[in-house]
Amino acid sequence: MLTVLLLSTAMAAPKCATTTQLSGTSGTFTDGSGVKALYAAKQRACWQLADVCDEGERLQLWFTRMDVELEYDFVRVYGATGALVEADADVGDAFYDSAFTVLFSTDADVELRGFTGHWSCEAAAPPSEDDEVTEHDKLEAEAAWAR
Repeated sequence: MLTVLLLSTAMAAPKCATTTQLSGTSGTFTDGSGVKALYAAKQRACWQLADVCDEGERLQLWFTRMDVELEYDFVRVYGATGALVEADADVGDAFYDSAFTVLFSTDADVELRGFTGHWSCEAAAPPSEDDEVTEHDKLEAEAAWAR
């Protein structure tokens, strides 16, 4: 009897108390606290971006403000497949995919000024020569799989 075990890197979508569906080909979203106020304790909020870009475009997500309690509060980014892309998003991070879910989770103690995120659709970059899979790459992958 042959048993086949399939492993997946996809994760289930994060569990959120509130979920906001974002729309449009570009925009800004925040934790809701504003620039001078502090975010609320015990949050578990999500923002979802899906089906906002035209065919041939890719979705870019980035952050320009990130002030969260280190090691206790976090902004996590999940890609189109539900796989975790970034566990601790920060200013300057840029992500590309066809869809995203952003999770903001806070504990009961320290509250800070929160985050500001942005998204936009842009023309997908044409594949580069480095992206081409060669016969050598295929053979190496097969050998690694056989080990």
